[in-house]
Amino acid sequence: MEACNVKLPTFEGPLDLLLHLVRKNKLDIRDLPIALIAEQYLEYLGRMRALDLNIAGEYLLMAATLLYLKSRALLPSPPQEEEEEDPREALALRILRYQVFKEAAEELGRRPLLERDVFSRPDPEGEEEERIEVELLALLEALKEVAKRPEGEAVEEIS
Repeated sequence: MEACNVKLPTFEGPLDLLLHLVRKNKLDIRDLPIALIAEQYLEYLGRMRALDLNIAGEYLLMAATLLYLKSRALLPSPPQEEEEEDPREALALRILRYQVFKEAAEELGRRPLLERDVFSRPDPEGEEEERIEVELLALLEALKEVAKRPEGEAVEEIS
């Protein structure tokens, strides 16, 4: 599945890398044209709509987080009495969780899949167990003969 790539004047690459760079303060969120990112993201969603909604949801969350970070960076911050959680830390946590699930999905994708990589033995068609018609007394006589054999007598096995 292809990643959501964005092309900006200051950056070109996957959206999750852009988020990582913003989080690490390598790119200033105020310099990013969010409208252009949103436009490219909507094009990506159009391509992915029929493929996988879970991945589209992950990228939607990342795009929304970028919007939120930019709006917080552009607005003047009110005087704070308490220490609020930094949205960049929350984003970093989301990115780490996303990365864990992405790696787990890749690992599961590499494992052998039944009927794709591993095949079960087909049920034998038309094969039935061979039935022998024997009377009960004949079975008892055979058991009696086996029980009478001395222990030291060699028994031949045929495989």
